[in-house]
Amino acid sequence: MDDFVLEERPLPPIRDRDLDTVLDIVLRYADTLRGPEADRIIAFLEEDGYVALALHDLRSRGQWRRARAAERLGRMRSPRAVPFLISAMQDDSADVRVVAARACHDRRPARHPQPGGCTRRPVALDRVQCGQ
Repeated sequence: MDDFVLEERPLPPIRDRDLDTVLDIVLRYADTLRGPEADRIIAFLEEDGYVALALHDLRSRGQWRRARAAERLGRMRSPRAVPFLISAMQDDSADVRVVAARACHDRRPARHPQPGGCTRRPVALDRVQCGQ
């Protein structure tokens, strides 16, 4: 993983049974990195279908799966996820709404960790706004 993040070397092929483990490791890196390294991780998550899979899970029938998808999308920091996280804040499940709002609020742009990102109005979680 260090070679991928720091040296820009491709990851070896990933078996289906290892996808969740790889995603967990990649998200740990994504939580701490900024700049070109973070951009590389975001691009990997988008190109290898992890973002698309989480977006699919956000429409799942199970509320726990939707909540997990919202949490993962926030950590992935993909710009594609923002409108879907905003929509998830209208979910029937209060748990999903809270996780989506938190994911949106905690989302930090890879290139601009200070300005931009998301802001939260103290009035209510349903008034969370995200921006780039």
